[in-house]
Amino acid sequence: MARGRLWTREELLLALNLYYKIPFGQFHHRNPKVIELANLIGRTSNSVAMQLSNFAALDPYHQNRGVSGLRPPGKLAQQLWADAQDDWDSVVIESEKILDRLAQANVDKKIAEDASSTRGKYKPPLKPPVGATETERSTKVRLGQRFFRQSIMANYRERCCVCGIPIPELLVASHIVPWKDREDLRLNPSNGLCLCALHDKAFDRGFLTIDNDYAVIISSKVDDYMPQEGVNKGLMIYREQKILLPDRFLPDKTFLEIHREEYFVV
Repeated sequence: MARGRLWTREELLLALNLYYKIPFGQFHHRNPKVIELANLIGRTSNSVAMQLSNFAALDPYHQNRGVSGLRPPGKLAQQLWADAQDDWDSVVIESEKILDRLAQANVDKKIAEDASSTRGKYKPPLKPPVGATETERSTKVRLGQRFFRQSIMANYRERCCVCGIPIPELLVASHIVPWKDREDLRLNPSNGLCLCALHDKAFDRGFLTIDNDYAVIISSKVDDYMPQEGVNKGLMIYREQKILLPDRFLPDKTFLEIHREEYFVV
């Protein structure tokens, strides 16, 4: 691989995609996700880590924190960043499709290598990847859901923002304004919260919401179940407690207001 090879648009898209899926402070060459992308696009993990750090220079979150020493990326990367701000969904879906295509190419390569190594011996074929015959709409939904969960998990460092539980298998990337009601907000990380299964369900059913100071509000309907230890420990103790804020993409206050007015049970 030649040194100094310019980054292509596809490579930059994938780097930007990964940028939103890794917490700040983990943009280093030893991160398995950085190594995975580097292998996928034929670059060094150091090169990918540097590009991720360069993107941070364009991020208002880091600018507001006064992070210094960050070098802005080149003009093409800056344009992609601007495109993402103007048309978030299109950039996300395009980058996720590229990921799927490159991953499938690796699968095909592995199949060919395995077929060659068996030297004529029978070997059951690998199952086709999920989504091989999907419609365009269902593909976009699948890819969008994948990106949304990964970005929300990274932004909240895989912790429930209400109770702090750090078990990924019990966490949900929740939409503030529900998926079914606002298609234009489906992939927007500012419309997301990382919640455990209990608090996701409570938020979804309107027993829990969040005010503009990012404090938890518990519905008065929950009082009907008190005193009860499980209800107290699961919900009531978090009343008026501030949520754990994400590294970036703060919950949008307009979206929180919509949830309080339209979905919260007073």
